[in-house]
This record gives sequence, C-alpha cells and structure tokens, in this order.
Amino acid sequence: MRLIHTKTGRFHNFDDPRTVRYAILSHVWAREGEAHFPEMTYQDVLRIQDSQVKQGSAEPASIVSQFPDKIKRFCEVAAEHDYEYAWADACCIDKTSSSELSEVINSMYDWYRYADVCYVFLPDVPTPATVADLQAPGSAFQNSRWHKRGWTLQELLAPGVVVFFSSEWSIIGTKHTLAALIHAITGIDRDVLTFQRPLEEFSVACRMSWAASRETTREEDEAYSLMGIFQVNMPTTYGEGRYAFIRLQEEILKHISDQTIFAWGATLPEHNFSYHPFSHRSTSDLLSKFSVVTSSPEQFLLASSPKDFRYSSNLTSIPWDEFMRTLGAPLGERPRYMTTSYGVRTRLPVLAVRARDQQTNVPTCIALLACKDNTGRLMSLLLRSQPQRPDIDFYVGAVVGQLRDVMGSIDAIDPFAMSPAYLQYYYRTASLSRDDLRVCCQRFQTENIYIPYRPSLTSHSLQRDVPFHSALRSVTSNTFDLRVSKWSQDLLGLHGYNITSHLDRCVILRPRPARGSTKLSVAQRAVYHRCYERGRRRV
Repeated sequence: MRLIHTKTGRFHNFDDPRTVRYAILSHVWAREGEAHFPEMTYQDVLRIQDSQVKQGSAEPASIVSQFPDKIKRFCEVAAEHDYEYAWADACCIDKTSSSELSEVINSMYDWYRYADVCYVFLPDVPTPATVADLQAPGSAFQNSRWHKRGWTLQELLAPGVVVFFSSEWSIIGTKHTLAALIHAITGIDRDVLTFQRPLEEFSVACRMSWAASRETTREEDEAYSLMGIFQVNMPTTYGEGRYAFIRLQEEILKHISDQTIFAWGATLPEHNFSYHPFSHRSTSDLLSKFSVVTSSPEQFLLASSPKDFRYSSNLTSIPWDEFMRTLGAPLGERPRYMTTSYGVRTRLPVLAVRARDQQTNVPTCIALLACKDNTGRLMSLLLRSQPQRPDIDFYVGAVVGQLRDVMGSIDAIDPFAMSPAYLQYYYRTASLSRDDLRVCCQRFQTENIYIPYRPSLTSHSLQRDVPFHSALRSVTSNTFDLRVSKWSQDLLGLHGYNITSHLDRCVILRPRPARGSTKLSVAQRAVYHRCYERGRRRV
C-alpha cells in the first residue's frame, strides 16, 4: 500500500496496512468547471518531487505546500490530528498500471476498514451554523453528491470512524452522530452504520438495494465498487460493461448462500393461483395460443444492475436447514449453482401453477426460495417454460393478468419484445400467504432446472438499435424526413447517387437509368439514426 507522508508529501510503501496508523480520504472527484478540478494524480506528485530534485536541494523539503488545495488540506488536517501517513485514491494510485489498479480495487474495502479514521470531504456542503441546519429538509448535506456516488458506499460502510468535513474543512459530524440522518438519506440501517450489527447479517438483496440509487462514471464500477461489501474478489476488466455486474453475482453465489440475490424485480401484489405437483404443469400459456412471444430484460436469473434491487431492501435470507423444516422436508442436499451453456443449473422446490380463471395468464410454475419479506411471507420465483425444452428450461417471470388487459402491441424488432404498457403485467416474484404455503408444502417437488442467467451479446447489440427502429416504425405516412450525414453522402456518391443540398433540404438522385432520373426522398429536418455520438444520432 502506497501512503503519503502528511508533512513531507513523500510516498512510503507498506506491505501490510494493518501495521501503520493512517487517515484515509473519501471524496467525489471534481468535474470540469468545478473547484478542485483537475484532481492531483500520482504522476503529478512525482513531477513535483522531481522538480525539487532538479533544484539541487541537499535536504528535501516538504512539498505539501505545492499540492492542490484538496490534498494539501487533507494532509494538513491529518497531520494536525497526529497522523503521520495518509491515503487518497487520486494521488496514491498509479492508474496507468492496470495491474496496480486491479489490485487496489480488490483491496480498497480493506484499506478503508484498516484506516484509523476516514475523512469525508464535501465540497458542496458549506459549514452549517448548527446541527439542525444539516437536518433541515433539502439541506446541502442531504443533497450532497457524495451520497449518490457508487464508490462512496463502501467508504461509508467499511471504516470504524468516519468524520464529515464541510467545504471549508470544518468538522460537521461523524457517521455515528449523524447515523439517523444518513439512514434517512441512504436507506442504510442505522445498526450497520454504528456497527451494532455486522454487514453479513443483511441479505444480499438488501445490501444491493443500498447501491440502487447510486451512480458511477463507468458501468463496470457498479460491480467493482461492491466487491468489498460482499467480501469477494475478481479481476477487473474495463470494457466488459454490464457483464461486470453479472460476474460479481456469480462470485457472490460461490461464497454466500443467500437466494435473495434472485428475488429482484417486480413482485406480484396478489394472485389467485392453484398449485399442483410439478409433473402436472402445462407447458404453454394463454398468450402463446395467440402467437404472442413473451420476452423481457428481466427474464434472466441474475440482475443487470444494482438498480434492479431498488425494491428489495425488505428481503431476509432463510438458512437452508430452516427453510427445509418450514417445508416439512428432509434436509437433503443444499442447492448448488452450475453455469452451463443452457443457463444456471440448480435444484429447487417447484410447483406447477394454474389459473382459477381460464381468462387469466399465469406462469408455468413457481420455485420456492429460501427468503422472506418483512411480513414473513415466503418468496417464490415465477417461471415460464422455454419452447425448446419446456420440461427443464425456464425463464424467470411471466405476464400475469386478465387476457383482455394484457394483450397489447408487440414490437418484433425489439429483442425484448413487450411494449411498455405490456411490461406492467410482467412479474418476477410472488410472496406466499400462510394458506398458499400450506398447500405448497404438500405438493412441491424438488427438481433440476436450467435458467438463463444473462442476455447474450447479440441481444445487447440489438437492444442498442431499438430506438432507431422504433423511430422508423412510428412513421405513419409513406414519406418521412431524414437527415443524411456526411459519411452517408460520400458512400451514396461512391455508388453513383447524386446528392445536392441547400440549407435544411437534401435531394438524393438515383444513378441515372436509361430513361432519366427519379427523386427518392427529401429531408427537411433531423431524424436520428443508428450512427450516434453521446446521445446525438445521425444517418
């Protein structure tokens, strides 16, 4: 671990951070145009050190005074509090080294945990006159960006002592003294903040929900910033996008026996199912009889983002042995999850489901999960058969409701083909009443099933094209307005088309046939196409 000396500004390396007292900084990186931009990097510190060496100083003097204000004040405050060493992510990590960056990301939770104190610098929070000012609705503290960033979650949870500083570096409180207010802002249980209960006592879904409203600059950091909270490690691969969060969940499954990780998404508020042994299931639903293909981005076993857990904070894991006793079943083999080309193979208690009303669409079956909500009701996954192997392959979730209500327009271009109106009837989970559970205990069967755990890369690629296709399909007339980009014009010209433009009008002429030319179309205003840059799409 590379620490910076708070008085000299020099780097010192330590093999074990537990052998040294140090203060650690938590902050939000400044954006262009804000104070403290740009942040001081590791290379910046080296340049300051080198410049002093070139000046021929026999006795190296302190270079802290040459640091930008944020890091300079951090070192000064730490020194005033008798800390000889300090760590800040901006300047203590060589981000040009991918191996060092990966090691740091995997170690960062422990480094915050081992720190003697964590200083949280809030540049968007002026020094309040009283503590009551912090608690006033809409206060600067409550609206601080620090509460909304992904990485700051572990920086709040890991250290034993967290001290908050205003933009003037005045102390405004600690994690313990502000625990009630932080709970109101973040939803994190006060007992976690005050170390009255260990983090491990809270379910995977609950911990995920704490990150649901937080944002990261890179998609991958949604996963990497949570590794320490679940005490897992994995290589970091920037560029993998959403698959980083899939990999995180795969690692969690290897280390934590908690089925709340599957219980994300919409929960069916009420239902009127009849339950039957798994062997009595029907392999097709009502919608398939009308050639309607049900598909949803939520049909996979694992979530694509912490945001999928935004409604899961009330879920509690049930130990497997206790779960089996609840079902009145022998303990037997505990569940295992094997990743295959067909999806995750696992063994779960399942029941066939039928609608009491013949005009209601329901899932094929349900799988009972070893978890419950805050009312004590057992949770279950709604499953629907896949057409290729309906006896063993299932998707998670189903459209549930009266046929006359759920039938809607289907967009065949979208790989997840349901319209937004249609999606309101799509549910992944259901809770079971005591009467439901009593019936289920008598009729469930434990079966091996396969569930796809993530969408394919092809689906993700098609998903990015959906807005373009939807724009074209929304055209109601035989003609539509089109903006032609320069590269499209060059390409058309290469194939013999003649393009002329004036102001906002563009005329494209076909290659001249034997009997003259024919106008194809006229573009009068912008319509966006698949070739896009940062939200601006052009043809």
